[in-house]
Amino acid sequence: MSRIERMAEKVATTRLSAIHTYKVGDIFFSSWGYDQTNISWYQVTGVTEKAVRVREIMGKIVGGSAGTDNVVPVPNEWDPHGKEQIKIVNPRGSLKMTSYAYAYPWDGHPKSQTAFGYGH
Repeated sequence: MSRIERMAEKVATTRLSAIHTYKVGDIFFSSWGYDQTNISWYQVTGVTEKAVRVREIMGKIVGGSAGTDNVVPVPNEWDPHGKEQIKIVNPRGSLKMTSYAYAYPWDGHPKSQTAFGYGH
């Protein structure tokens, strides 16, 4: 077996063995943007052994400073534009939400985003 074949097998095995411990109600956040930082919040609505079902929820501003807002999620307050999505949990425990954004388990602390009117 070549080195490349061994590496491909290792990657496939790692992905297949990535089992998570997430449960319904857990919160994820995604920090994304170009020339500004946006925070998106997601709540787990269902789980399988290797995937979670998430839906976007609203956030609220809890402080900040010039040009920056500190935001937290509002559990169970569904974003009216967000649709439920099924996402495979990757080996690092994150979720690939889009080609440019990953979501990570929320640690309970406010996250910083660019304040309204300060971004691009």
